[in-house]
Amino acid sequence: MSEQSKISWNKRTTPVVTAALALEVVGLFGFAYLTDSHVPGISPLAATSIFIDGTKDILPTDDSQAPDRMRNALGGAYDQCGAGSTGPCANNKYIDYSRDFGILTGGAGYNESKLEATNMTIAAIREAQADPTYTPGDGIYVVGYSQGANASSDVIKAAEELNSDADPTNDLDLSDVTFVMLGNGARNDGGLWARLPAGVYVPFLGLSFGASTNPVTPSDDPNAPNVILITKQYDGAGDVPRYMLLNPVADLNAAMGFFYVHNGYYQDVDVDLDNDGDVDEADVVLAEADDEHYIVTKNGNVTDIVIINQPGDLPITQPLKALGVPDDVILAIDPILRWMIEAGYDRVPDGGTYPSEPVHIGLFPKPGKIFKDLLALDDVWDQTEENVEDLADANTLQLASDPGVGNSLMAAKQVDPAPAEAPEPPKPPVKPQSQWPTFVPQQWVPQVTKWQAPPAPPVEELPPTVEEVPPTPTADQLLIDPDSLGNTAASPSSGSTGTATPGAGLQKIAGAVKQVYDATLGRLIPKPATTTAPTTTPDPVTTSTDPDPDPGTGTEPGTDPDTSTG
Repeated sequence: MSEQSKISWNKRTTPVVTAALALEVVGLFGFAYLTDSHVPGISPLAATSIFIDGTKDILPTDDSQAPDRMRNALGGAYDQCGAGSTGPCANNKYIDYSRDFGILTGGAGYNESKLEATNMTIAAIREAQADPTYTPGDGIYVVGYSQGANASSDVIKAAEELNSDADPTNDLDLSDVTFVMLGNGARNDGGLWARLPAGVYVPFLGLSFGASTNPVTPSDDPNAPNVILITKQYDGAGDVPRYMLLNPVADLNAAMGFFYVHNGYYQDVDVDLDNDGDVDEADVVLAEADDEHYIVTKNGNVTDIVIINQPGDLPITQPLKALGVPDDVILAIDPILRWMIEAGYDRVPDGGTYPSEPVHIGLFPKPGKIFKDLLALDDVWDQTEENVEDLADANTLQLASDPGVGNSLMAAKQVDPAPAEAPEPPKPPVKPQSQWPTFVPQQWVPQVTKWQAPPAPPVEELPPTVEEVPPTPTADQLLIDPDSLGNTAASPSSGSTGTATPGAGLQKIAGAVKQVYDATLGRLIPKPATTTAPTTTPDPVTTSTDPDPDPGTGTEPGTDPDTSTG
């Protein structure tokens, strides 16, 4: 059987529909890969150092993605090229694999990417052991972070399988190899991939749960390597809660741990406690003695070091710091928050035994843990109240010593008591007069004008018309005798009696019409002037006493200039 086919056990997963529980666990780390979750990191101090980086950045960043960025982790304790050196170094080996995480990176699934790193690491170990300059005891260091740490765990499992077959050419001796795993998701007590049993598979990530880093007793397996697990408390990959289903505060804190804890192994993790340039058993002894900063458990060939999260540094309170909440306030509420978060964990006590198998998710803590947590709650609550009171007292003292700090109104009340009578309010200042008039906008009001008819033109007053009634003609002015009108008696010239002649009747009618004409229209129409000399025949009109003897002269009555009598 070939070596490649033997290692392929890592690809075998039990097909199973992803449960809601698995999705909740996956949700804890989903946030981390939306930001820069990997920064430069780790190196060993020995003959050969092999570095396995974690999942590549999901979003573009300014950080280097080169394989050699891990040489600076843990203060450069495993960098074989020395501090400050640049360029290639023969004793530093970098596993340049795909570093994918399914759809989060758009490449291969997590299992496939991790298997690639596992096979490349086995090949790098064989190459270092085959180097003519290699001497057993020089040491080979495999330093893995995140997905690289999980691949390191699989290398150990693969070596057990390779060493168990009948072909000695496939054997992989790890007795001179030290594995340093940072933020390992396969950590038995808190690793994210170890919290669910084998067989749970997430298709869109290509990820199988059921990972582990199991201890081996060196006396039972002489080829077993030395394993050092370094985990920061509340790391969202290496230290997730066990009772997460009923503890949302612990879940949120672990999710925030992806942002604020999981990324920091490259910058602020240094367990070279004796400052001799490496991390060895002497450093482990110092960590065990410092229970305020480290929780150390052991089992067989595994040493598990948890770097304790210090007061005020809970991941869940980091957003409050970003918003400007004072550190004193965050420190005051830290005890009660930490108690709620730790209720979701079932930690092995300092100096205890590292679990030999993965610790899976549980629904309820054991009665002993519940009782222990309730007993601790009383002290925790008292501590929180004391912190809040101390904070209030400190603010009060600060106000009394420096009235300009804090609530100036409260400080004024403490320093200067209010007067018995309220002082007269100050008069408003007089505004200077401007040389330009101030424009005050007026609200526009529409003007409605009622329509009126234009005035009538003046009427020219005419003098009143005086109707002139013609005088009744006298007997001598009539051409026809009125008595003869309608008279049926015979005229003297008719020569007959009792019957009127036609000619005589017409003359009467014509005479009557002329009388009417002369009395009306005839008086208004002027007569043409005569040029003949007056006759000697007496004119009955001129001898008349009528004031207007000649209506045809065109003069007004009584104004005739001709006053002659003959």
